[in-house]
Amino acid sequence: KGNSYFFYHDQALSGGEGFKRSVSVEQFNYNADGTIPLILPTKEGVEKSVSNLNPFQKTEAETIAWSEGVKTETDSQTGVFVSKIESGDFIKVRNVDFGKGAKKFEVSAAALAGGKIEIRLDKKDGLLLGVCEITDTGGANAWKTFTTKLSKNEGIHDLFFVFKGGEGELFNLDYWKFN
Repeated sequence: KGNSYFFYHDQALSGGEGFKRSVSVEQFNYNADGTIPLILPTKEGVEKSVSNLNPFQKTEAETIAWSEGVKTETDSQTGVFVSKIESGDFIKVRNVDFGKGAKKFEVSAAALAGGKIEIRLDKKDGLLLGVCEITDTGGANAWKTFTTKLSKNEGIHDLFFVFKGGEGELFNLDYWKFN
């Protein structure tokens, strides 16, 4: 879309520990002579999105701008999914365009112990749109769709999924969608 981006690894999240790296990205403009300028790393990365995310289509759970605690795994049946979800962990998705609003949230989960997903706007403790209860599905690869109704929302927001529950791993996530 007419923009140039530089992708690189840093060790900010791991504190410089070994091979634990995070992907970072910076937008840049080429110098007048066509060379790449000196690019300084930032914690924020790209400030302005190229486009907004449409939450009304199936979105893979590993669509993440920022997260705490969660990991991803792959298997031959499901593909990539979010795992290692414990109480207090969260996922942030940037620039989600709710348009005139969503009334319902659905998510595909496989529950180990079960728990809740708090659906929040703009920050981890932001406006609570709804809470989706995830109950035992019979195992870490026994996928089921869960739904919940949402309070009024509209416009473009950062979206936070905040996970709550007991001790240990709660559930895995494959995809989500708003209706």
